[in-house]
Amino acid sequence: MPKLNQRGVTHIFLIVFLLAGLAVAVYLVQQKTNIFPRASVSGPISSPAPSVPVPVSGGEPGQTETVVRPPSDVISFNVSPNASCSFNNLTASVVSVAWLPVMPPINKAELDVGTGLNGEPDIRIKEIKPDETITYAPVGFSGTPEIVPGQKYYIRLYNGQYSEIQSFTIPSCMYYPR
Repeated sequence: MPKLNQRGVTHIFLIVFLLAGLAVAVYLVQQKTNIFPRASVSGPISSPAPSVPVPVSGGEPGQTETVVRPPSDVISFNVSPNASCSFNNLTASVVSVAWLPVMPPINKAELDVGTGLNGEPDIRIKEIKPDETITYAPVGFSGTPEIVPGQKYYIRLYNGQYSEIQSFTIPSCMYYPR
């Protein structure tokens, strides 16, 4: 049995320690490790119906009562780029936005095309007819925006309440040599 004052014993312990560390590292790499967990919700989040003050009919001027507005349907929509890639900026109908009919109907779409001159979001708006369930971007949005390949855009719908925001990107067909 080797004694601690003999040569090489410390080196054996170092090799065993390194092998144990390597085994732990291999195990951790094979396991899904969530170092910074985020909260998640397993079901839909419901919020109370908003209350709206409305004038009382036949009452005194300025008299109001609070009426609870019924919640509107949840807006769910799909964004589908119609181009696999592009060399140039696009102004045609390259992105389709489709949704299921909801009550009240969708009446506006908002397209975030980046940052304005003063650093504020540059939002373009398109009015939607009540019977429509599909629209196209960037055609018909205010200010005739262009879709720049490789840039990320955000879109949301509105029917008295805003939908969740979805994003899309048209990839660039440009080849960049290494």
